[in-house]
Amino acid sequence: MVQIVASQLMYLFPGVGSHHSGMGKTLYEQFPLVQDLFTEASDILHRDIAALCFSSAHAEDLNYLENSQAALLCVSVATYRVLVAETGLEQALYLGYSLGEYSALCCAGALAFKDALQLVWNRGIIVSEVAKTVDGSMVWVVNVAERKVEEICQQLRQEGESVSISAYDSPQKVSISGTRAALRKAGERIVAAGGIPIPIKMSGPFHSPLMSDAAARFRDLLHTYSYASPRFPVISNYTAQLYQSGDDIPANLQLQLVQPIRWQASLELARSLGVTTSVEIGPKNVLTYLLEKNEFHITTYELNTTEQLQKIKASSVAQSRDYPAFLAKCLTLIVGTKNYNEDVHMYETIVIPNFRKIEATYMAVQAGNLMPDEQLYAHTLTLLTDALRAKKLKESDIHARLQRLG
Repeated sequence: MVQIVASQLMYLFPGVGSHHSGMGKTLYEQFPLVQDLFTEASDILHRDIAALCFSSAHAEDLNYLENSQAALLCVSVATYRVLVAETGLEQALYLGYSLGEYSALCCAGALAFKDALQLVWNRGIIVSEVAKTVDGSMVWVVNVAERKVEEICQQLRQEGESVSISAYDSPQKVSISGTRAALRKAGERIVAAGGIPIPIKMSGPFHSPLMSDAAARFRDLLHTYSYASPRFPVISNYTAQLYQSGDDIPANLQLQLVQPIRWQASLELARSLGVTTSVEIGPKNVLTYLLEKNEFHITTYELNTTEQLQKIKASSVAQSRDYPAFLAKCLTLIVGTKNYNEDVHMYETIVIPNFRKIEATYMAVQAGNLMPDEQLYAHTLTLLTDALRAKKLKESDIHARLQRLG
């Protein structure tokens, strides 16, 4: 049986395109916490999110961008909360595709659910309004190297056309965005180069400079919300690097609208960080498919049904964890990690208390006075992570240390 090791785990959150009528329904029917979150979302947006997701009468409404974005975020966050409630597995690398980045940030504790929901709802409205003013769209390009596609786009821009790569999905799959005239010309040259252009229906020229007006409008909205440093490592679509603090979030989310999704580079970072297992949280399996296309050969799970949840639970690391050894390693990490923070107050109010809490847990487990479980494991990881952050350790270094815990 394959076991999920939390420090080698990656959570993948899908973007628009993975949404469909009926998504999340089996978990909604099974878990009250999903029903509660749907009710909360409905109260925030003043519309019935359950009906939007499950009713065939609203299938067309679900394709409006503001609806699909809000519904998909709600389903993804609800699915994640079920996973954590049932397994205790929180410590992971978090990565979302486009809209999925909001789900990742929300689940990692950087963005409140209410704020994330309102942001993606308004993002959908703004992007749709701007897209209507531009005669543009998106096209998938497969079976040709990204460098050749870059060359074609650059040639067309030199000829006065507006077209650029909008997502680097894998070595043989990218998407391009531009005006329809530019996309037609690009398509002809892509075919001549042996590639296959596939128009994306009901799309605008997303993740490209043609969305500059949307990015400008969205920037003002982004700065009206609050952001925290993620509790767990999250990769940015724009930089393909880990977020270092909550201060980076607004600018990255704004730039995501006009810059390409660097998915291939994000997966390379995940590979370098030692990820061995992924869970795609939400409908469909698009991101699991992209793992294969990037030759990222790891153990993969999908989570959208109770059956899939049971499969993950059967592989949970909780079945064979050496808790005393784990707790001892946590204590050693805190003591053995250099402090880069000159703020004595932060050290005294975070590092020392967190160390003492883990120490007390270790002594209780050793004495047989406390039965450890996945909830305790997750709580201990949070205490450890907060202590390392209080020492001003880089997020990449924190993740590397957590990975070594096993």
